Amino acid sequence: MHPPTIVQVQQNPQIDPNGETIRPENTKAVTMALVQELHGNDAGFTRFFAGLSEALARRKVYRQTLRELKALSARELADLGIHRSMITRVAQEAAYGK
Repeated sequence: MHPPTIVQVQQNPQIDPNGETIRPENTKAVTMALVQELHGNDAGFTRFFAGLSEALARRKVYRQTLRELKALSARELADLGIHRSMITRVAQEAAYGK
């Protein structure tokens, strides 16, 4: 699939030798078209979507870990060596390694 082509049309006034703009009613306006093809790198899109997919997977792990730890009682958390105030940090470390 080819990337889109951008066409930009500009109307530029003509300038006389003295450096003054010639009014459009006195002359034809110069129309200039700039055609530029965008050649995208498909690998860039692939990397973007791979990164997005990885971020969503990590977010899912974070939310699931958070949900499961919040569902535990204080006794069960103590058995794991986790205080309730540590739940968010533990979930972040599980998902993001931070």
